[in-house]
Amino acid sequence: MTVTIRDIAKAANVSVATVSKVLNNKESGIPISEKTRERILRIAEELQYRPNIWAKRLASNCSNVVGVLIDTYLIFSSTINAQILQGIGECLDDNGYSLELLSKKGINNITDYLRDLVLSRRIDALLVWINDLDQDFCRYLDQQGIPHCHVQRYPASKECSGVMCDNLGGSYMATKYLIEHGHHNIMTIIDLDHIEGKYRLEGYKKALAEYSIPYNPDLVIEGIYRGTVDESTLDITKFKKALAYSTAVFSTSDYLAIRATKLITELTGEPRPVIGFDGLDIMKHYQPPIPTVVQDGYRMGMVAAERVLKALGNETLPPEWIFVPTSLRIP
Repeated sequence: MTVTIRDIAKAANVSVATVSKVLNNKESGIPISEKTRERILRIAEELQYRPNIWAKRLASNCSNVVGVLIDTYLIFSSTINAQILQGIGECLDDNGYSLELLSKKGINNITDYLRDLVLSRRIDALLVWINDLDQDFCRYLDQQGIPHCHVQRYPASKECSGVMCDNLGGSYMATKYLIEHGHHNIMTIIDLDHIEGKYRLEGYKKALAEYSIPYNPDLVIEGIYRGTVDESTLDITKFKKALAYSTAVFSTSDYLAIRATKLITELTGEPRPVIGFDGLDIMKHYQPPIPTVVQDGYRMGMVAAERVLKALGNETLPPEWIFVPTSLRIP
C-alpha cells in the first residue's frame, strides 16, 4: 500500500502541514523543533515513504519534463542522432528534468496534439526535431511561456531558435582540403531536397570561389540522404560522366561516399580521393578508411537542452541560430 504524508503525520503525532514542511524543506512560519524534524524524517524512512512526483508537479504547475518531438523512432538508427539524444538526456538528467520522446508518427494533426500537451502542462519546454513546425506555432509556444528550440533541423524562420551542425563550414573545410592537395575538378554529391544539402553546396562553392575555381554544375551529382548504400540513392549516369574529368569526390553524406568509393573502383580499377560527411564510425573501419567531416551530435543535443533550461530559469534569450563546429577526420 502506498504510504502518504497523512500516514507519517499520524505516526509522528503532528499535523499534515508540519510533515509537508519538513519533507519539502520549507519550514517557514512557526518554527519546527529539531527533535520533531528528526522524528518525522525517521518515520518517513521507516515507512519507506516515496513522494508522489505527479502530485507535486500538479501543485507547482510544472512538470519538470522537456518534450523532444521526433518524426519516428527510426531516426535513432543513425549514430549522429543517438549522440544528439545522449547530449539532450545527460543535460536534462544533470539538471533534474525528465525527457519525454514525442513521436509524430500516427498523429494526424501535430499542432493540435502539441497544444493539448502545452495546455495540460505535461511539458515545460519543447525540443523540436522535425522539419515541418512553422513559425506560427513557435509564436504560440512563446505566448504560452513554453521555451523551445530546434535541434539539428533548421527552423522555419529566424524567429525560432535552433542548434544545427555547421553544414556550410564543414563542406567548405572538406573542399578546401582537396583543393590544397592539388584537386581543382572536384565532384560533389548532394541531396538538394534537404536544406542541409543546400548549405553544404554553399560551403563547396565558397571554397571554389576562394581559390578562383569556376563552379561547374556538371560536377554536382544528385544523391539521396538515406542510411543505405544501394544504387537508388545516386544519379549513376551523371556520376559516370563526371568521373571522366574529376580527380576527387566530396560526398555530403558518408553513405553516399561509400557508394561513390565502390563505384570508382568498379569503373576505373583505381582509387581516388573521397571525403564524406557525418563522421560515422563505419568510415574508420572501411578499407581503406575514408576521410569524413565529423558532426558533433552530442554537443548539438547538449547546447539545445541547455538553451531551454536557461529559459526555464528565467534567463531572457533572443531567438538565435547556433551552428556547432565540425571537424575533418583524415585517417
